[in-house]
Amino acid sequence: MKTDRIFDGTLAAKFGRRIYDNYKGALRQHLVLRDLAALLTAPQAVLDIGGGNGDFSLLLARQGHQVTFTEPSAQMLAKAQAAFAEAGVNIDCRQQSLQEVNGQYPLVLFHAVLEWLGDQQGSLAQVMDRVEPGGHLSLLFYNRHSIDFNHLIRGNFRHLEKGRYGGHNSLTPHSPLWPETVYGWLEEAGWTLQAKTGIRCFSDYFQRGELEPDLATRIQWEEWVAQREPYRSLARYIH
Repeated sequence: MKTDRIFDGTLAAKFGRRIYDNYKGALRQHLVLRDLAALLTAPQAVLDIGGGNGDFSLLLARQGHQVTFTEPSAQMLAKAQAAFAEAGVNIDCRQQSLQEVNGQYPLVLFHAVLEWLGDQQGSLAQVMDRVEPGGHLSLLFYNRHSIDFNHLIRGNFRHLEKGRYGGHNSLTPHSPLWPETVYGWLEEAGWTLQAKTGIRCFSDYFQRGELEPDLATRIQWEEWVAQREPYRSLARYIH
């Protein structure tokens, strides 16, 4: 049985460099904030479970929201706290695993965590319990369709035959999820899906040496396809 994976050591260092130091983090933030815009019109309490380096919590705190930030990795937590202190924002930081988080909040963030966990359905149920009645869950997960399609267009059929994903120091998660499975879990629990958005529907498929667009152009066209099929189902992440 697979166990939960905590970002520490080399993996923690890679995360900041590979995600938030380039277009990937910018696209994620832009598209997720677009989905949440209607929910963020007034200050509210927000719980960020497994918040990593704290980039999204920092954005919301700067908007005036009361953010509780949880992260099991001491290394990631320290980076987040340093960023919060430098920005001069007040965020309640806690070193906690998912199982240790308690309380209920009107908005809960669970971004790019589910694919690193052993008991995915059970973990999602725990996260849903942290949302107060009438509240909202912002769920972002790594899409298995995207990595399989990436292997197909590059001829990496051996990877598909093995059915194994990621590695000890890889940012490719060990358990990417089928979107249909996650939608089913949410619907079985009685939740209403108010938005389904693809994050990085095409930006990760450029081949080395091809002319890549600038960030503004990426954002323009990623917005255009983010909620359209079949593009959404091929996105790297689903929100």
